Amino acid sequence: MLPVVPLWLFSFLFASPFIHFLSRVYHGWTIPSDTRNATFHAYKIHTLETCRSMYRLTDPSVSFDQRSASDRFERGTRATLIRNATIFTGEYNDTGLVVVHGDILLEHGLVKQLGDLSTVAASNKKLNIVEAQRAWITPGLIDLHSHLGILSLPLLDGAQDANSRQGPVVPWLRAIDALHTHDPGFQLAIASGVTTVQVIPGMRTPSPWVWRRFTIWAIRSAYRKAQQMKNLQDVYCAKAEAGMWSEIQYQPFPTDFQLETLVNVLRGKVKVSVHCNEAVDLDAIARISNEFGFSISAFHGASEAWLTPNLLNKTWGERRAVSIYRLWVLKRESYRGSDFAPRILADANISLVLQSSQATSSPGDLILGAQRAYYHGLQEHFALAAVTSTPATVAGLSHRIGMLQEGFDADVVLWDSHPLNIGATPLMVWIDGIHQIPAKAANESVVLKEDRSALEMAPTWDQERNTSLTHEGLPPLNGHKEAGKVVFYKVQEVGIRRSDGELEVIFKATNNESLAVVVVDKGKVICADVYCSEFEAEASAYIDTHGGSISPGFLSYGSPLGMSEIAAEPSTGNGGSYDAFISNVPEIFHDSGGVARAVDALVFQTRNALLAYRSGVTSVVSFWTKPLMVAGEGPVISGLSAAFRPGSLHAMKYGAILQDVVALHVTIAKPRRAGGVSVSEQIAGLRRLLYGWESTETETGTWFKKASEGVVPFVIDVHSADTMATLLILKAQVEDKIGSRMRMVFSGATEAHLLAQEIAQAGVGVILNPVRPIPLTWDERRILPGPPLSNETGLAVLLKHGVLVGIGAREPQMARSVRFDLASIMVRESMEWADAYSLASKNLETLLGLRVMNEDLVVYSGGHAFELSSKAVAVVSPQMGFVDLF
Repeated sequence: MLPVVPLWLFSFLFASPFIHFLSRVYHGWTIPSDTRNATFHAYKIHTLETCRSMYRLTDPSVSFDQRSASDRFERGTRATLIRNATIFTGEYNDTGLVVVHGDILLEHGLVKQLGDLSTVAASNKKLNIVEAQRAWITPGLIDLHSHLGILSLPLLDGAQDANSRQGPVVPWLRAIDALHTHDPGFQLAIASGVTTVQVIPGMRTPSPWVWRRFTIWAIRSAYRKAQQMKNLQDVYCAKAEAGMWSEIQYQPFPTDFQLETLVNVLRGKVKVSVHCNEAVDLDAIARISNEFGFSISAFHGASEAWLTPNLLNKTWGERRAVSIYRLWVLKRESYRGSDFAPRILADANISLVLQSSQATSSPGDLILGAQRAYYHGLQEHFALAAVTSTPATVAGLSHRIGMLQEGFDADVVLWDSHPLNIGATPLMVWIDGIHQIPAKAANESVVLKEDRSALEMAPTWDQERNTSLTHEGLPPLNGHKEAGKVVFYKVQEVGIRRSDGELEVIFKATNNESLAVVVVDKGKVICADVYCSEFEAEASAYIDTHGGSISPGFLSYGSPLGMSEIAAEPSTGNGGSYDAFISNVPEIFHDSGGVARAVDALVFQTRNALLAYRSGVTSVVSFWTKPLMVAGEGPVISGLSAAFRPGSLHAMKYGAILQDVVALHVTIAKPRRAGGVSVSEQIAGLRRLLYGWESTETETGTWFKKASEGVVPFVIDVHSADTMATLLILKAQVEDKIGSRMRMVFSGATEAHLLAQEIAQAGVGVILNPVRPIPLTWDERRILPGPPLSNETGLAVLLKHGVLVGIGAREPQMARSVRFDLASIMVRESMEWADAYSLASKNLETLLGLRVMNEDLVVYSGGHAFELSSKAVAVVSPQMGFVDLF
């Protein structure tokens, strides 16, 4: 019988000789000297190269400027010659833009030549030739703050890689490892002229990292560890370079994979972008950058940077930039943002970049941001540079993108008008010389609807800009109310609303010598003519409109405007509401549906409401709906909307409430999370309520009965064409059962174009919201984006089928852009201005059932309401009996 040997002893007995052998190998006892020398020599070479690469910056090679083809060039791509264009090269000087009038050749993925290239066309028969007809060409737009590909559209749990739950410091995570190449956002971005994006992670981190002290400590701690690792590397390499190999003794190069990026930041090899908004955060980052000796490439968001531009210069190292978004008052941290920030930062010699920012916004917001910045005082060349050459410089790519020069990447956009004009749309887009948008024949001649190559003049905002600075971002927004006589002169056009709500032009100047004088007394126009001298006496104010106009105010709908001050801060507004489809409404309501009235929670004097008012919005219809930037889903039953004047002081002021109950609102959508209320359950609940199976002793029973009988409009926030089809069937069932005619309205309605004929036949109205569709959710994925991706828009299809259409604003801060939205529609749809105006006035009033027409007029200085040159300077209110002067 063999003895039993313990397993551990067996392992030791057999392992010991091997360990002894390894020991001899380590000390060089058994390796021939020639082999040892060769191994040591290779080790030294590898170590010294590692150390040299550690200090080597990632600048482009010396030969980069001499390249004959792009490294991304696709073989077989034909060269393209664009002839007779107005080319913005991306450069500017003291006189403004550097513009070339002529031709541009795109070949081998590069810009090969600019100027008069008529001989090129004659000598090369394999060219794709585009006749630009003097249309504008710019470098491809560059978006430095994008979530494309990692926050893919539509928003689905399986494709959300933007945010990490590991805290605020995760430098080892890379966006490229999660890039979803099938994200439809890429095509939308290209169609809006964007050819380069910097994809960055999201900014949401779990508690306790929402606290500043935790976050700043975490950042400092991470950089401290990186600094220690850097010091270890420096000591190691110093010994190697000094030939002190005996002290290194085959030790590996010290490194930590998770700290690799931060170490490279400290070595100046990686650029740093910091997303922060408030001055306290800008200051904290400036202190950290000086503590650890690294420079900041760009501050993103930076809502308060315009108030403290000198603070930016306190960061360590070279000049830094600010990358800002055009919309603000989303969160408390951006509450002091301003439309004048771009101009003020540019005046302070801060490099300015404009960004699209939100995943919930359209990629087309990038050029819109440049347009709005120009409108609010930023010079033309700075506005265009802020989306082309400046972001290229900030990203360290100014040697190949952001400009149109010989040898640069052939990223080119051909526009239908000056890019900063309202409604400017790309006609064609090339990336690396490859035709991306649209997919048409090789040789074309551009057809422009009208000559819009000249840029409209922007208004002057010097007084408003200085006031904003004086009040540290919170300027007074209320106007001066004048109940006496006010005279407006040099008015080119006056329009009012007839009793039927239609627009009527009562004066239109034929030339600059026949401008009108408009006299207003107690809020009523008493004279509008070339001569009104007999009415002008004893006026309390004389206002030069500089060729301006007077027209009816707009109606804003679709967002919780006037329901809160700051959308992402529940404590500043109405707060949450019960969803009867998820949990029981408290017994004290004695109402199973918990129908609430928006009028009970209106918040007057909010910044968003006053800014909308100062932009020509004189009526608002609001109901409680959860803002897009607030997590979670809203209730199925949204309650009863209310109409109010956004410029009023409070609800008890005369005329502040235009209508206490406007319509009944519900939201039908697929649940965003598991465990949500299914669509079939939502429809089943509506069917029960509309059939009248809820007691009319309750608010829910009363108002759903009125909705089913057509007493009040029944407005359904819905985007899916399939769900809309189900609702049309439900409408027919309800009407057949109770013998009524419901006033059903689809709001949102991104996919309504797919069943436009059926919607028209059912007599259902549509409020498109947002105006520019984006496939944000699965229900919204089948958008009809319009040119250059599609010939028609959803709006055009609905109007063609005779559907009554209005437009909405998705979020409170978007309400002030309504007149620019309408101006873009005018251009895109070749629509008369009266028809465009109705989309945000009469049509909405009809769809929502407003009983009293708001007769307020808005006075614009410098042009028509839909022109870039104009700004609102007063509201004339005959019902209130005064003129509100801004």
